Amino acid sequence: MIVTLSIIVSACGAKGSNGPAPVTEFSDFASSVEEFEAVAQANGQALKVNNLIIRFGEVADEFTVAQCSRGSSINPTITINADQWELLSDAQQRAVLFHEFGHC
Repeated sequence: MIVTLSIIVSACGAKGSNGPAPVTEFSDFASSVEEFEAVAQANGQALKVNNLIIRFGEVADEFTVAQCSRGSSINPTITINADQWELLSDAQQRAVLFHEFGHC
């Protein structure tokens, strides 16, 4: 678990010096972000998500639940397929978000 969190922590909120200004837009998912930060803290990792957008929207295909988009000209964004999201249990939703946090 610590190795996984280390990988996630190193990726979360990172941006190049020439990228867009940091943005945090995840009001519907604030409790999940706070939980993620708390789990990292409990595992000895100081983590503050400070550059991430989480929203419902179009993803790669109808079977994709969520995906991370990153790039030099965009803020890290987790886009969630609302139709697929509604089919998941709370535990599955948490797992999907934590997985995507690792990418973004």
